[in-house]
Amino acid sequence: AGGAQLERWCFLLTCNLQGQAEVRLGGGALAQTGAQQQYRPRAVQLGRKLANQQDIASQALWRQVKALVHSSRGEHVEAERLAREAVAVLEPTDALTAQGDAFGDLAGVLAAAGRADEAATAFEQALDRYEHKRNLVMAERVRTRLAELRPSETAAGTS
Repeated sequence: AGGAQLERWCFLLTCNLQGQAEVRLGGGALAQTGAQQQYRPRAVQLGRKLANQQDIASQALWRQVKALVHSSRGEHVEAERLAREAVAVLEPTDALTAQGDAFGDLAGVLAAAGRADEAATAFEQALDRYEHKRNLVMAERVRTRLAELRPSETAAGTS
C-alpha cells in the first residue's frame, strides 16, 4: 500500500499545476500508511527536489512535510527547526490559510515533543489565521486540538 501511495503522491506532485494542495494531501496520506518509514523519506526528497525555488508555498510545504516525518521519528529538534522555517517562509505573505497550516504543523511537532504550552501557542496562531480568513472548518479543527491540549481550561469554561 505504501508504494502505491508514493506513486500517487509523485503523480500528483508532478502533474498538477496547483500541486501545493496535493503535496499536502499526498504527504498526509502517506503518513497514514503502514509503510510510512520506508516511503516517506523518498517522498519528501522528491517533493523538495521538484519544488519550484521561486514558489513560496512549495518551499514551505516540503519543510512542513519533512518536519512531520522527523517528528514521527522522534527527531524533535530537526522537526521543530523545519516547522519554524516553514512558518518564517510564509509569514511575510498574505496566505492566511497556508500560514495557519504551517502554525498547525508546528503545533503538532511541539505537542509530539511534549511541549504542550508551546503547542497551544502555535495552535492559537493558526486559529487566528483561520478566523481572519473565515476558514471555519480549519478553525474548528484547531479549537478541537486546543481543547485536547487544555482539557481543564475547556471544562472550566463550560461550567
